[in-house]
Amino acid sequence: MKQEDKFSRIVELMSAMTGSDLTQQQKSELESLLDTAQLRKMHDEVYDGKEIIRGFERYSRYPSDAAFNDFRQRILRGNRRRRLYRKLAIAGTAAAVLIFASIAGLRLMRQAVVEDSYVMPSAGYAMLITGADDRFELSARDTVITIFNSNVTISDSEIRFNMPDDGLPEENISVQNRIVVPRGRIYTAWLVDGTKVVLNSESELSFPSVFPDYERSVALRGEGYFEVAADARRPFTIHTDDNLNVRVLGTKFNVQAYGDIAETYVTLVEGSVSVRYGQADVILSPNDQAVFNRDSGLLSVRHIADASNSTAWINGHFDFQAVTLDVIIKSLEKRYNVDIITTGFNVEQLGIFSVRMSHRGDIVQMLDLLRETAGLDYRIDGRNIYLFPKE
Repeated sequence: MKQEDKFSRIVELMSAMTGSDLTQQQKSELESLLDTAQLRKMHDEVYDGKEIIRGFERYSRYPSDAAFNDFRQRILRGNRRRRLYRKLAIAGTAAAVLIFASIAGLRLMRQAVVEDSYVMPSAGYAMLITGADDRFELSARDTVITIFNSNVTISDSEIRFNMPDDGLPEENISVQNRIVVPRGRIYTAWLVDGTKVVLNSESELSFPSVFPDYERSVALRGEGYFEVAADARRPFTIHTDDNLNVRVLGTKFNVQAYGDIAETYVTLVEGSVSVRYGQADVILSPNDQAVFNRDSGLLSVRHIADASNSTAWINGHFDFQAVTLDVIIKSLEKRYNVDIITTGFNVEQLGIFSVRMSHRGDIVQMLDLLRETAGLDYRIDGRNIYLFPKE
């Protein structure tokens, strides 16, 4: 496909997103067209958000030349966008200009309001704390260390525990290691049995250097997505601080168990899991979600339309479905390592919100959406953000 035709088709599909959901076939087509990092970044920034979508609709009604000229004038007034302009000039297609004009133009207008108050996800590193209390900052690339005779491969995005050919001695079963993920970071751990665990911001996983022959047991604080390696002889159990036990043989699921959120959620993507609290025990099927309220001690199950909404954070998105503002605030605080102070309004009286948005960019995109939909304004002071009623 010619570049011009490709860009034109991307514009058409992304314009369709503003009015309704794409079909599965259209989604697959769009995914195949977003074949460069630049196009993927553009898609993530445009996807959802009423201010951005409305801007896209407005620009999409312009003739290509008019959109380009408008965009060019804005760029020439902002030094910070000149480099992007030169890249687009090289690209030389009206369709590409149309896409990026919608983003850059809105960003320039937004900058006039918030100036340079950008808050990006924190750049802190995850930490491995061994049973011997050795501490390793998980920031090096392709580093190999030895922990209790096991080789461990570390990079800035994941850690992999490798089982030696001759196995590990049984005494390592009692040695508990911890991976601590700070605010603003997402980190992946491959356990010695082949299980993959993706840890969200402000989360912690405790696990042994080697699992015994009869079970595999770990402890989770915060949020983790699990792809458990199948092993019919050894069930895999996750323990949370609120005494919830999630037991599986091999499956894919998400556990959200933050101490500052009143409810713990276990969402099943694939396979089957058992969730137990005291004498209460429920079995989940795909797209089922177990909800445990620690105030009432009640464990219940509900069926949701798409379990992937609960794992959107792995792919760089917030996906809030009918949640209260305090849930959004806590998620923003963890992802961006900020403190959000609310004044002059009652969070509970604002109702519920549903929104999907990229969390790879700055926090202002979400704050702008709250200003539009919830009647709130904000002020950014370093990593403190103040939310208050809009005048």
